[in-house]
Amino acid sequence: MKFEPRIVTAAPETATALVRDVGALEEKGVLRSRWPFWRAWREKEWFFSCLHDPQAGVYCSWTFARTFYAETFRFWLCDLRTDRSWHLDRRILFDRQQTPGHLDLRWAKRGALIEYQGAGDEAAFSMRDERFRVDLELVRRWPSFVRRENQFVCDYTLLHDFGNEVRGAIEVEGERFAVDTRRCYTDHCFGRVPSRTGWHWLAVQDEQLALASLVNYGPYAQRYTQMFAGGEWVRLAPDVNFDYDPRRPLEPWRVTSVDLDLVARPVRLHPDRVRVPPFVDIRHDELHVEVEGRVRVEGRWRAVGGLTGVMESHHGRW
Repeated sequence: MKFEPRIVTAAPETATALVRDVGALEEKGVLRSRWPFWRAWREKEWFFSCLHDPQAGVYCSWTFARTFYAETFRFWLCDLRTDRSWHLDRRILFDRQQTPGHLDLRWAKRGALIEYQGAGDEAAFSMRDERFRVDLELVRRWPSFVRRENQFVCDYTLLHDFGNEVRGAIEVEGERFAVDTRRCYTDHCFGRVPSRTGWHWLAVQDEQLALASLVNYGPYAQRYTQMFAGGEWVRLAPDVNFDYDPRRPLEPWRVTSVDLDLVARPVRLHPDRVRVPPFVDIRHDELHVEVEGRVRVEGRWRAVGGLTGVMESHHGRW
């Protein structure tokens, strides 16, 4: 399957004019058979999706990370009405088959299945193993945002979507969660990324608004902040500060710039440490957050509240 955006907008300096087939941006970008390896080893990609259903009291996310030499999958589920959470981490190798212009990720082994496929504005995510049974259908409702970076050394592309409608069910260890929400975010990022990098990232939304802010650190750092309001993406100042105490990550964070004055309150935290010697050593914190404050759009401040979604703190080598 693929997500093929109806409208694409981006910051003026991005290479949007070079995009001929946006649907192709959902294809797997990293090829394990690529040669020579000394050029391909820096190519990386990940597919990230998360949803928040306030009525069901559920937050969950699923991530596919792919490099020339390794592939991993992670699923995280939170019952927000209690303190329960579940997660699944697997090192896997996806099927090499790739339907052109489609989202096409699949792995199956010994009765277990992970599948994420799409066509047009629709997609489906399924998972089966001894603990989980997941069946979710996704439909794009808002315009996509595409960002390209070409800094001579690192060529990087980001496709992301907010406001996706999701319906289905998640079952885990005898517990069933029915999901019906439009607070779903998906992205596909791929390109040549420095081996050592770090970032802070925020992606939150409600039923009318969305806000995305990424601050990378290190060489060829990428920074952008965009807000979806009134049916279009609006560019905000990219220099954003994420102020927090790393010893107390569950305390409120301040997210500020000349266009932002926000407080992000973590609801849940999933700390992760990934090691695949000698290539990978990553510390990655994913937080489900609630955000409120002010945003300046086209010179006017507007109050925002009730935005929910994901925030990440990442650093390491991979």
